[in-house]
Amino acid sequence: MIKVYDWIVEWLNARHQRVCLHCSFSDWLTVLSGVPQGSVSISHDGLKTGKCYSMLTSVKSCISEEQTSLSYYMNGTKLDKVTEEKDLGVWISNDLKASQQCVQACSKANRILGVLNRTIKCKDDSNLICFYKSLIRPHLKFSTAAWSPHYAKDKLLLEKVQWRFTRMIPRLKNVPYEKRLKELKLWSLEDRRIRADLIEVFKITHGLS
Repeated sequence: MIKVYDWIVEWLNARHQRVCLHCSFSDWLTVLSGVPQGSVSISHDGLKTGKCYSMLTSVKSCISEEQTSLSYYMNGTKLDKVTEEKDLGVWISNDLKASQQCVQACSKANRILGVLNRTIKCKDDSNLICFYKSLIRPHLKFSTAAWSPHYAKDKLLLEKVQWRFTRMIPRLKNVPYEKRLKELKLWSLEDRRIRADLIEVFKITHGLS
């Protein structure tokens, strides 16, 4: 993991760029912020309606005072700076942590779970599992390859949604969580994320992704 971190730092550190137009090149300039593709701001879903923000994403120890003071403009208008934004359905924070995404995912899932608990009268295993897999769990696993949490508190926050769901089944209400999962043939959410990561790594290493 340390080698991977060092590789990423080396790849992003001391970058330079220039512009090419009709075989004419500008002078090289040091890149103080932005991403390798050349864009210097992260847009959110609202970009489609004309809104745009700038956000500096980095590990805090790697940010210089010069970088934090930078401002960006579009057509003479200064772009507001934000610390977190949603892009393509995933919340991105400037510290690159997944906590906000976990909070938002759990909030949506818990709201739906509450509606089901209040409205579904026939709470047999098959009905509830069908609703859970189609309406609730997708919020907890959407694009986890991009934001899979590594903090215990975030993992627990996600797992509590499934813990709450399994207790909705009357015959399992007082059964330990691990046994409830076994009875319902469900994996823990963390095990599902690990499995998804392994599948993705396999695809990448075999040229399938």
